[in-house]
Amino acid sequence: MQVTCDRTQLAAALALVGPAVAKTSTRPILTTVLITATDSALRLTGTDIHMGIRTQFGARVQAPGAIAVPAAFLTDLVKTLTGDTVDLSLEPGPNVTMTADAVTVAQPEATTLVMSSDHNRSRIKGLAASEFPTWDADLTNRVTVAAPTLATMIKQVVPAAAGEGEQRTVLQAIRLIIEDATITMYAADGVWLAAGTATKDQVGTLNSLVPAAVLRHVPALINGDEEIEIGWNGQRLVFRTATNQLITSVTEGNYPQVQMVIPKDHQLNSRVEAPTAMLRRAVKVVAQFSKGASTGITLGVTTTSLVVNAYQSEDQNSQVEVEDVTVTGECGPIMVNPRYLALALQSIRTDRVSIRAFFASPNPGSCANAITVEPVGSNGIQYVIMPLAPEKPTVKAA
Repeated sequence: MQVTCDRTQLAAALALVGPAVAKTSTRPILTTVLITATDSALRLTGTDIHMGIRTQFGARVQAPGAIAVPAAFLTDLVKTLTGDTVDLSLEPGPNVTMTADAVTVAQPEATTLVMSSDHNRSRIKGLAASEFPTWDADLTNRVTVAAPTLATMIKQVVPAAAGEGEQRTVLQAIRLIIEDATITMYAADGVWLAAGTATKDQVGTLNSLVPAAVLRHVPALINGDEEIEIGWNGQRLVFRTATNQLITSVTEGNYPQVQMVIPKDHQLNSRVEAPTAMLRRAVKVVAQFSKGASTGITLGVTTTSLVVNAYQSEDQNSQVEVEDVTVTGECGPIMVNPRYLALALQSIRTDRVSIRAFFASPNPGSCANAITVEPVGSNGIQYVIMPLAPEKPTVKAA
C-alpha cells in the first residue's frame, strides 16, 4: 500500500465508522478499522459483528493494499497531526527476503502501518487484513428513498425508543414497515411512542425491527440531497449511499401493536395550536420545578389559553402562559412527564405545534387517555404521550 490522502477526510471517515467498532472485545480484530486502498479511493470499514459501517473517499493511490489498525488509537493519532495530507504505507511482513532475481513467493500479510504527515512519521502495529470479518449481505430486496426525508424521520422517531435498561429488547428497536409506496417507523417505550411516515417512488414490502442504537447512525451517512438505498434479505438490513454504507442485523421478537394505541380522530378531544418555540421554552422552564416523573408538569387548557405549570409547594412553583394559541374544545388540566413532551417538541421543526387531548368519557373532570403532539402543516410525525394520574390530596390522620 502506498497512499496519499487528505487529513481532514481521513479524520471524518474514522469518526463515521467509529460507532461500529467494538470498544472492547475478546476478539481484538473487532476493535480495529480495516483500511483498504483501491484504484483511486481509500476505504475504511468498522464492525462489531452486529453492525458495520463502511465509507470511502478519493485518494492518490500508488499501490493498493489493506491492513486492520486499532481504531481508537488511530483516530486519536490523526487528530494530533498538523499536515494537510497523510501518507500511508505498509511494511513487508517478517522473514521475507526480497531480491530482484528471487522467484516470486507468497509474502506474509503486512501488519505494520507507516503513517507520515508534515514532520511526523509513525509506525502502528496492526493485524492482517484477512482476519477482518466479512459482513456483506446478498440483498433480495431494494428500495430508494430521498436521503434527507429518511434522515428527518429517523431523528424524529428514534428518541421514543426504550433505552438499554429496558428488559424487553424489542422496545429498544424501531419497527420499520415498507409497504407499497410508504415507509412507516414506530418507536415506543411503554409510556410514549412516535410514528413517522414518508413516501417513496419504488414499491417494496418489509416489516422488520431495527435496533434504535444502530438506526440513529444512518443520518451521518448522508451528504446533501442524495438518495439512499435500503436493502434487506430477511436477516440483515443495509442502508447505502454513493460513498457510505451501514449494515445491521435485525432484532428478533414480537413488537407491540402500537397502532392500537394511537388515538382516532372520532374520539372526544380538545385541540391546542401554539408557537413551537414558545411552548418549548415554557416546558424547559417549568420542568425545573417538577418533582420528578411521577409528578410531572401540568398543561392547563381553557377556551382561550394554554398554561404550563409545575407545583412543589407554595414557595416552590412555576407557571408560564403560552400566548398566540388557538383552542378547540375544552378540558381540565393534563399532567405529563416533561421529558417526553420536551423530546417531542425538540423534534418538531414547524413554527406551530398541535397538542390534542383524547378522552374516553365526556364527563367534566375526566382524565385524558392520551395526548398527541404533532407539527402543524406536516403529516410526517406524530407523538403519543400517556398522561400521568393527578396526585390525590394527602389526608392527615386526626
